[in-house]
Amino acid sequence: MTYERINMRRVVKLVQERGMAAMLEHTGGGVWTIFAGSVRHEPGFGDRWAAVAGPGVVEGEARYVGYPVDFYVGPDDSGEARPLAVGDLAVASDEDVAALIVAQARQADPAVPLSVEQVWALGLDGTGRGVRPV
Repeated sequence: MTYERINMRRVVKLVQERGMAAMLEHTGGGVWTIFAGSVRHEPGFGDRWAAVAGPGVVEGEARYVGYPVDFYVGPDDSGEARPLAVGDLAVASDEDVAALIVAQARQADPAVPLSVEQVWALGLDGTGRGVRPV
């Protein structure tokens, strides 16, 4: 069975159940984004979260969904670092997406995306195709 849709509201709840701040926010143009972890102020920009995940859309009865093929998890840095593409990972559930968000939000440096080794340690190898770090 292929993991086809990310239930963004459920992911937010799972992140919150791990004791971490998380919210789902409309970020323009019909796009919804998850923000999680601590918030830091960046001069010249404003507030940034430790982790950001998306994009998602509203589908049907106010369901907020993301599609693994184009869903990313990374630092809140306006796309400067390369976020993790969920579709390239061995992600099989909303729990896996929540685990990625929590791991990203717990990075010592919130501007650094998760490494392949960190993804592998979560049980989600870096490509979803059996490649392991050397």
